[in-house]
Amino acid sequence: MAGRGLGLLQIVQGSRKPFVIPELDGSSLQVYGLFLDHENALWIGTQSQGIYSVSGRKMDHFHSSDGLSGDTVNRFYEDREGNLWVATTKGIDCFRDVRVATFSPREGLATTEVDSVLATQDGTIWIGGAEALVALHQGSVSSVQAGKACQGIKSRRCSKTMRADYGSA
Repeated sequence: MAGRGLGLLQIVQGSRKPFVIPELDGSSLQVYGLFLDHENALWIGTQSQGIYSVSGRKMDHFHSSDGLSGDTVNRFYEDREGNLWVATTKGIDCFRDVRVATFSPREGLATTEVDSVLATQDGTIWIGGAEALVALHQGSVSSVQAGKACQGIKSRRCSKTMRADYGSA
């Protein structure tokens, strides 16, 4: 909840203070996640206010009207190429050179809410959500729907089948 003493705070001389720069009053935010990228930019994921990115004293703000899949941000992940993956309650977005590439149900993503992201050494991006496990690899999208992939199959056999179908992580 945002309000006095809440929101985005910083430690200044041993005391908690609101993070404030000319374009941003951190006490007004409901922060869901923070991420420091490889260029030391701070990414702030919020509930219903999108993303704030702070680099030095420069601030950028991204929300659904800018192309972000959703305004509530759950997680951040940076892959080895420096792409920043942002999981929202409505999809997943990829920031590359400040451009946003969105993967949501409109683009074929089989889940609306994204809860986890993992990149493997072969370049596959695994996306976990409430409705499905999705693999993005070399321009193709594969998915396993929750509760459908292994109906009636014992758990150990099912995981062997999934590894064979989708490769091991």
